[in-house]
Amino acid sequence: MQPYFMANLDRLERRESEVTLLNRAELLDYLQKTCDGECFRRQTYYLAQTYIDQVLTRQSIRINKLQLLGITALFMAAKMEELEPQSATKFVNYTDAYCSATEICTREREILRMLSWRLNPDTLIFWLEYYVRMWDQFVLLRGLPSHFSFKKKKITT
Repeated sequence: MQPYFMANLDRLERRESEVTLLNRAELLDYLQKTCDGECFRRQTYYLAQTYIDQVLTRQSIRINKLQLLGITALFMAAKMEELEPQSATKFVNYTDAYCSATEICTREREILRMLSWRLNPDTLIFWLEYYVRMWDQFVLLRGLPSHFSFKKKKITT
């Protein structure tokens, strides 16, 4: 797979040193393209986004470390969500060797300490699945017809 690149980081680094909302949007776009290119689950992308937002709310990040944060968050999320094990060197290739596997693993340890190892936050998919389950319980308890339920019907042959 050909790696996707973020905007010209050198240009951005000279203009500003702190991460802005536009920089965050560029990072998330880069991660979305990477996830699409590698056929990662959508939950992996959302989990990586959650990790990024948690770090950005707790710590000031310089623009030249933003891609490292993003790829590390994606690496951590892929470990949690994907079926196939992912190596750090594979994620180095996504950045076209902008950062090393050692840097990714070091940053991962920093994020783990920062989040106190709480790696399963509630994401949009979690809440959607939760409300679907609650609706199905409501349908069951009220005795409504089964076509109101989201549960998959078993097909009998």
